Amino acid sequence: MTKNEGAQEYANSLTPEQNYVVDDFNDDELFIYDMKARVPDMTEEELAESLQAAQANPQAFEKQIAGLREEYKRLEKEEIQQEQAINQEQAALQLQEFEDNVYNAISSVEDIAGSIELEDEDRDLLAEFILGRDNAGVSYLGKALNDPETLVKMSWFALRGEEALDDIQNYYAEQIKIARQTGYNEGLAEAKGEKPPKVVVRKNNKNEKISAFSQNGYNSIDDLDFNN
Repeated sequence: MTKNEGAQEYANSLTPEQNYVVDDFNDDELFIYDMKARVPDMTEEELAESLQAAQANPQAFEKQIAGLREEYKRLEKEEIQQEQAINQEQAALQLQEFEDNVYNAISSVEDIAGSIELEDEDRDLLAEFILGRDNAGVSYLGKALNDPETLVKMSWFALRGEEALDDIQNYYAEQIKIARQTGYNEGLAEAKGEKPPKVVVRKNNKNEKISAFSQNGYNSIDDLDFNN
């Protein structure tokens, strides 16, 4: 095998040979099929006679069949190309519609869970992530969805994200409210000349025992007077 033949064989292995419907017909079937297509009103008997007459000259019949096969392959190629062009056009229209819907959604969303306001930079990042592709033509969103860990995180946020943000927002709002109320109470007490109560924590000796006995002046159970 020459170098060129080897290269061609390798190329053929990468690009499988196209299979055509006409290849499923044997020579006689193809001849009859073509005659029916060209002369629809021929009877079965007339078709058989035409086939017999054509086969009377084997070499001419072989050339005729080879020409028919090439013609039908060409027609099938054109039909496939037309279908591909239509499919590509439809895919392009669907993609454009999808992109328009994404841009409209990004523009209409003002905040996330009422707590995170979207800036123009955020909108640009979202559009690039959803619609953008890397140098290899792979979608950034598609790559993220193919990563199990990222997919799990995205799914969790889609299901529970807004609820979690609401909880966090409510928590901090409550803490701010408590802090403001405490500050107000302290300020009011100070204005009235009152001192806010202080909690004094007494440090105990390490060896001192804190118990119900020691708090009442008893060091042990023997000090208890059960006669009183």
